[in-house]
Amino acid sequence: MKKLLAIILTLLFIPSTVMAQPTITIGETVSSSTSTDYTAYSSCMVALLFDGDLTDATTNGRDATNNGATSLPTSGKFGGCYDFEYSEADWVELDAYISSFRTLETGTVVMYINPESNQYSHFWCIGGNEEGHAGAWVGTAWYTDSKEQIWHSTKISNTQDPDAKSADGSVTVGTWYHIAIVVENGVGNKIYIDGLQINPTYDYGSATSDDFFADVNNNLQLDSFRVGASDRGAYDTYFDGKCDEFGLFNIVLSDAEIFDIATNGLKG
Repeated sequence: MKKLLAIILTLLFIPSTVMAQPTITIGETVSSSTSTDYTAYSSCMVALLFDGDLTDATTNGRDATNNGATSLPTSGKFGGCYDFEYSEADWVELDAYISSFRTLETGTVVMYINPESNQYSHFWCIGGNEEGHAGAWVGTAWYTDSKEQIWHSTKISNTQDPDAKSADGSVTVGTWYHIAIVVENGVGNKIYIDGLQINPTYDYGSATSDDFFADVNNNLQLDSFRVGASDRGAYDTYFDGKCDEFGLFNIVLSDAEIFDIATNGLKG
């Protein structure tokens, strides 16, 4: 009896920090530290932290190329960021690695934005460099027109499927927001703002629409991947504001992971 009592007392006084174990939700091996480094996931295809340069934070070596954006080493959501001016047609590109992205049917795109004006523009877009509006592309826009929305659209063969928009006034000028787009082949698409899934409206398609990079590429070979702008021929747009911590994954991140990234950043 005394031996049993001793065992019970020992268990009661084991610190909770020892008993607690981290939960891994996507089946990948991660560090046992309290912070999760999502750039170390094998599913993270590219991660641009914008901390003074355009180095890819993954081991894939997909460093971006700057086309006019200004590095602000201490003004980002986490560390540095890059500032894009609509009037100067700034962007950052990943065109050199386009072949690595063309076949994606499922994926998650995450980034922070801080709009500086109500100028309609895309803050990331992958597309074909074709003049006119018949080009194929997929991208996410800071869609204003006095509505202050986030808009995610895929354009194939002169149609848009889906064309998902957040509610009017869901984002405003001068504020940092974390935006995540999820597309899962055979399931559909989702939009997250600040780590929380929203219920968008659709001008075309629906939440079950799952067109992604591979679908667009089959219509017109993709040859550009821009952050801070779109490449749609005569319909190019340029973001006016700051961007931070852009990441692309070739899997669907869970709700918990997206909320974690929105709260703590890609490096944790």
